Amino acid sequence: MWNTTPLTYKGFEIYVLWFPRSTEPRKSTGNRDTGNVAAVRICRQGVTPDRSNSHVFALTGKHFEQTGEARRTAGKYGESIIDGDVKRPIC
Repeated sequence: MWNTTPLTYKGFEIYVLWFPRSTEPRKSTGNRDTGNVAAVRICRQGVTPDRSNSHVFALTGKHFEQTGEARRTAGKYGESIIDGDVKRPIC
């Protein structure tokens, strides 16, 4: 799913992308294939993001039971990428 309201940070827009980790119905709360996974799409502020002018970065190895938690964590992750604290390959 796409968060249509981007976060703005230091001249960039951060779009939080989140989606279910599994399409299978949840069988128990202990199933590690449930929850949400998240990524961020980063582009310059004021530009319509597409493949030619934005980059997507996944939060690898993390899944979230709560959508709000996924959004907050992904937003902070995007800020860290912009600050140069996190260097991740583009998905």
